[in-house]
Amino acid sequence: MESTMESSILKETHVEAFAQGENEIDNDAATSQLMTDLIYSAMCSEPKKESAFFQNILSQCQTLMERDYTIEVVENKGLVCACPTYPTRLFFITGEKGKPKAVNDCVDMKKLVENAQYARCRKRFPFPVIFFNNKHVCRSATLSIPQEVYGRPYLDGISMVCKYLLGDGDNTQTAPNSNGQKGGDLAENVKGANDTIDADDASNSVPSRSSTGCSTNNRENRGNGDENDEDFMKDVEIVDLDDTDMKSLQTVEDCDTVMRYRIGDIRLLQALGVKVVFDLMVENKKFKYLFYVSSSEKVLGDMYKPFELAVMPYPGVELFYNADIDEFDCSNLKHDWSTPEFDAIGSVAHVPALDIDFSNYKEWSLQEITNSYLKLLVHFAASNTSDGILIHCISGWDRTPLFTSLLRITLWADGLIHQSLNAKEMLLLSIGYDWVLFGHQLHTRMKKKENIFHFNFNYLQHITGPEFACALAEDKALRHDRLLELRKLFLEVYLPAKQKYDEKKLNSNGWLGWLLG
Repeated sequence: MESTMESSILKETHVEAFAQGENEIDNDAATSQLMTDLIYSAMCSEPKKESAFFQNILSQCQTLMERDYTIEVVENKGLVCACPTYPTRLFFITGEKGKPKAVNDCVDMKKLVENAQYARCRKRFPFPVIFFNNKHVCRSATLSIPQEVYGRPYLDGISMVCKYLLGDGDNTQTAPNSNGQKGGDLAENVKGANDTIDADDASNSVPSRSSTGCSTNNRENRGNGDENDEDFMKDVEIVDLDDTDMKSLQTVEDCDTVMRYRIGDIRLLQALGVKVVFDLMVENKKFKYLFYVSSSEKVLGDMYKPFELAVMPYPGVELFYNADIDEFDCSNLKHDWSTPEFDAIGSVAHVPALDIDFSNYKEWSLQEITNSYLKLLVHFAASNTSDGILIHCISGWDRTPLFTSLLRITLWADGLIHQSLNAKEMLLLSIGYDWVLFGHQLHTRMKKKENIFHFNFNYLQHITGPEFACALAEDKALRHDRLLELRKLFLEVYLPAKQKYDEKKLNSNGWLGWLLG
């Protein structure tokens, strides 16, 4: 039934025309139906990203991205893809169309990602998704624990064998980039800021450990090259063996393996120009199933000292229970911070331009904490520096897309990014690229009624005022109507999908199953 639905969608004339590069999505019922079917499909099951339907959605997102930006297409598919929960094609923005390139072309992504691929949970490595003010806004998961560093390669091996046996490992032809040339795969691409790294540097970059427990290794080649080597070694390569992450590691080789990937993660961040890390976790390290399942930059001491760390604890998806009903009131809903496992302590440097005391975050309602963090993100994005931004939660597929999507939409509403897109096109780009294709588990969230996806777009009604506008916006009143229009369009495509989903549950499980979720 699902494949039949996909086939019928792909036969729509407007889809075929848009895939061929039409200037604009027709504002008709067929286009809205496409988004409704996209949402409904993601509600029912995990998206099969290599299917014709989702490849078409991805191609449309690429076309929308290329309206205003030059991009390099980075392939993420095959027997062993860099991250199975990322889109099969990633769009690396090199600059705005009609302007000189702001960053170098992608080069040597294979080395950077391979050196960092197990540093973060589920291999969800840092990748840029928004380009604004000559800087990248990146997204990722948090740092993985040593046990995942060792265990996930075995899972990759099993997955590779299964894909091979099932004949599902062939790479499709590389998609052309905005210059009409083929982008490379993850074996060939990344930003040129790291082009000083030697070809053999990865294998030689494992830090050795001295008798004092400090990592000592003279690293001559780094990500951005704007600090001297001695300072880089001092800031990055200190290993604290008392770190709880390292307590389970008994040998120098064990420690070196974990450190190799974490140093690779730092190099990838520097190659992407990231200087500020926004950590949305409410924990220092996620505790689940009776043991820790993730780490974070907060617990690694000086290792991530080259980056400014903004610890911004933000409630998890549990707080968004039934967020798609009319009675959901985010202005009066507060998170319970008393649970012992919520041990992250908010830490945001004072920002004179914002009249916000971020130390009061535990007293804020869901609306207040969302407003405050969004204003902070917009402020950093608009700053007159080239400091790139990384946003992450734990897995990077709930709270992370919430803020990357809100940031993208609010900057669009101010007329600062994606300037050629109308509201319907922006909605498709955000639903498709920010949420579904980057791994949001909508089908799981729907079963648990944790409706953070709905909250994201419905929330636009609360940020229409000029106080939420970017400082670089020329017309701060522009955003009001644009945000309300986008919210209205979302409800028009979401509600039919939700109704169809509820009907399917009722028919499958009866009234009792529907009531129990």
